[in-house]
Amino acid sequence: MKNELSILLLSCFSLLLLIHCRKESVVTDSPENILTYQYSGQNYTDTGSAILDPDNKIQGIEFRNSSVFGGIIFFYSLPANCAFLVPDNSSYMLLAGCRLSFADPVDSSKIYYYRSGAINYSYSNCKHKIVHDLVTGIHAEYDECSVTGTFSLTLGNKNNEKIAVTNGSFVFKDVRK
Repeated sequence: MKNELSILLLSCFSLLLLIHCRKESVVTDSPENILTYQYSGQNYTDTGSAILDPDNKIQGIEFRNSSVFGGIIFFYSLPANCAFLVPDNSSYMLLAGCRLSFADPVDSSKIYYYRSGAINYSYSNCKHKIVHDLVTGIHAEYDECSVTGTFSLTLGNKNNEKIAVTNGSFVFKDVRK
């Protein structure tokens, strides 16, 4: 009887630990997340990523196509008019006012900044989620949705060279509203 009680308590503790350790997360690099656009007369389809705030709410989009752009393009809906291309293998920090600070010197002609563009999106297929952490007692409720949007973007560097991305669209799954 004592042995059965110990096994039961151990099983309950293990279950609580598993429940506590399970982490709700937003998957932004899944095959279900699609980004399409036109650049220099060609159509591209990439796995895109949603840029998320600390509450996992969408702030913008990012797309990587190093063979085409030589880096990562970040396009924020908030703050408005904030987009840039960061060259591959560059460490940077985004500062207030959409300014960039780089850890190492970077050829400034390879950094492209927002010139014009728009990003629009809407939510669909929302599911209400309730999460309660048994250990900390934290209770959270939120809606998790699909985000569908469109965008166009023109970036430019200090040499007046431009990157113009048109007819962009994206779908991201499991983003908080």
